[in-house]
Amino acid sequence: DEVSLFTIREWLVQHPQQAIDLLNLNPSYVFFHINDNNEHGPRGSLNVPLTAERSAAVDRTVIPLGTPIWLSTSLPAIDGSISDGKSPLYQRLLFAQDTGGAINGPVRADVFFGNGNRAERLAGLMKQPGRLFALLPKAKP
Repeated sequence: DEVSLFTIREWLVQHPQQAIDLLNLNPSYVFFHINDNNEHGPRGSLNVPLTAERSAAVDRTVIPLGTPIWLSTSLPAIDGSISDGKSPLYQRLLFAQDTGGAINGPVRADVFFGNGNRAERLAGLMKQPGRLFALLPKAKP
């Protein structure tokens, strides 16, 4: 079976007691707080509002927070169909503004897609391979 946000959510609903036990044990599970001020959206590890399709979560031991990042990948088919591998390129300048418990190493980043149904579908299905370039200042000679 293909594991995604949606298959995990379905399993959690079908197994409520196991879900509680699992979520309390999993260091990658993030607990959020309610923000009454929806004007600016959620805040990342830098305590600044995240921007849809411009903010990324990274491993801060590899990519310093605040670093501009160039991402070149493709997007999953949000209608659930199988991608033919010929999806158009999705290229964006992002900023490392957040971290996550499951984001480890130099080859992993999570794009913040924003709010709403489209963003949830993209985030839940996104497993596309891609290339990530940290844009760092040139070292002085």
